Amino acid sequence: AVVLEPSTDLVAWNAAYEALSRPTGLLDADPPNLLRYLFLDPRARPLYRDRPAVARELVAGLRAATTQCSSSSELDHLVGELSVHSDDFARLWAEHEVEVRRRGVERLTHPVVGDLDLLADVLVLSDPGDRRIVTYLPASERSNAALDALSTTTTRTGIHTTLLRVVAGTGDENVCGSNEPRRRFRFDGRVALVPGRARKPRTHTVGHCCCRCRRRTPCPADLPPETRSVSPSPQLPRLR
Repeated sequence: AVVLEPSTDLVAWNAAYEALSRPTGLLDADPPNLLRYLFLDPRARPLYRDRPAVARELVAGLRAATTQCSSSSELDHLVGELSVHSDDFARLWAEHEVEVRRRGVERLTHPVVGDLDLLADVLVLSDPGDRRIVTYLPASERSNAALDALSTTTTRTGIHTTLLRVVAGTGDENVCGSNEPRRRFRFDGRVALVPGRARKPRTHTVGHCCCRCRRRTPCPADLPPETRSVSPSPQLPRLR
């Protein structure tokens, strides 16, 4: 699973996505960005078996994001950069196609395990920034076996990953469509950013709430020490 900004910056991902994407070079940038990788990085060309369709889909999604957030300098800068450096992007951008993907199949030729077919589901998060979480599942038995092999290879080579790795943001940006600054909170010791009031970061273990989760019960971190009860965090399903 991976969390994306409207600009297709990757802001968080889990261990399975790390194992899948690290060998492709997608995660080498800081922050990683799907559009820049697809149009400007030569390593992306052999990765996507249906690259023209993926390119059209991502550009249409970016067009939809700029329609919803017309005042974003970040999106304007990204469009200008890609238009200058990629003729393919400039051609697709000029077509003015608008589309927000919800579901699809990604067909990859992975540099380590070969051909992969992955079912992708997209959920738009309910915050002013319109972030999306994309989850992937194998679309075939062969892809399932390949992902298992990839996970085993990653573990053997000593790459250590946590449940959610967050890489982007400084805590002082504004969310598209909102005048509120982003607030920091932590997943398993790593900082994430969500819309809300600026305040001192708190550490929450995975499975507990943050201040934006709309729980019916108070957050454990906000309770007085004498009233807190310690309960184990729920077991989360393994994502491939």
